[in-house]
Amino acid sequence: MVVGDGFCEVLKSKVSVWNLSHDNWHGCSGNMRNGFKTDTNFMMNSTMIPDLFTLVDFNCFLFFVLFFSRATGDAGSAVSYFEESVEFLSKLPRNDQEITHTLSISLNKIGDLKYYDGDLKAARSYYFQSLNVRRDAVKDGPNVPSQILDLAVSFAKVADVDRNLGDEDVAIDEFEEGIKLLESLTLKSEDTGLEQRRLSVLEFLKSQIGEKQT
Repeated sequence: MVVGDGFCEVLKSKVSVWNLSHDNWHGCSGNMRNGFKTDTNFMMNSTMIPDLFTLVDFNCFLFFVLFFSRATGDAGSAVSYFEESVEFLSKLPRNDQEITHTLSISLNKIGDLKYYDGDLKAARSYYFQSLNVRRDAVKDGPNVPSQILDLAVSFAKVADVDRNLGDEDVAIDEFEEGIKLLESLTLKSEDTGLEQRRLSVLEFLKSQIGEKQT
């Protein structure tokens, strides 16, 4: 698939609405809620997406695949769709914060599915790929608080898998990396949402260190 400059501009203009969260299911437009049987290869075609599907629709489609596949026990299909999402997003410029964020989420979703399926080594691989994407994003934008929060979450995900794989010392180091990131993060007074998230993730990370100490 070749992504042209024109499509990249369309993507950048709309990508701010992307967020792979359960809340966005209610924001899917009618054509997507009623048309999930559309062939995914058609949807992934770079010449068709801007004309026939909004990017929030594309996002909703991926969420539906995850929801439906888990409900039916067909996690393999969800993995395939998210892998297509990763392939699609990997072809786009990495200098856009929302594209990078969505790529990291797609990698994490594959990791989650592998984790639920009991394949911890595969889950770690995808979590670590997401961590590296977020680490690079922080290097390019060190003053973007949301990206630092995302990186801390990635450290928590990788650490959790390492702990379950029996690599406790490695896991502790990764939990501590996340703690350092969040403790050094300074937010503006109006960033109440980010501050709540920072405190929540920080509390979780510290609780994981506490588990080892007790």
